[in-house]
Amino acid sequence: MSLAQHGAIPYAAQKTVTTTASLIVAVPADQRTRSGAVGFWVKAPATNSAAVYIGGTGVTTSNGFIMSAGDTQYFPGGDPSVMYCIVASGTQTLCVLWA
Repeated sequence: MSLAQHGAIPYAAQKTVTTTASLIVAVPADQRTRSGAVGFWVKAPATNSAAVYIGGTGVTTSNGFIMSAGDTQYFPGGDPSVMYCIVASGTQTLCVLWA
């Protein structure tokens, strides 16, 4: 089923990730509660120079899901506004597409 078939409107954002765990993206409330959402994708751009770690509110570089440069992960039926991210040093980028 395509996005157009179930009426989902994609929501896209980019996040600068730092050494402090922070919310990946705050999806607007009207988007989180609409029907037809299928999930979201998180992409670590190929231009990243280090891994990004994602997880819940307590995510660290020791317990997070590792996203290396160029990695993409799909979370079916999920809500990106409950996911957090962190890096070991410097800053990196995450791209999010929720539909």
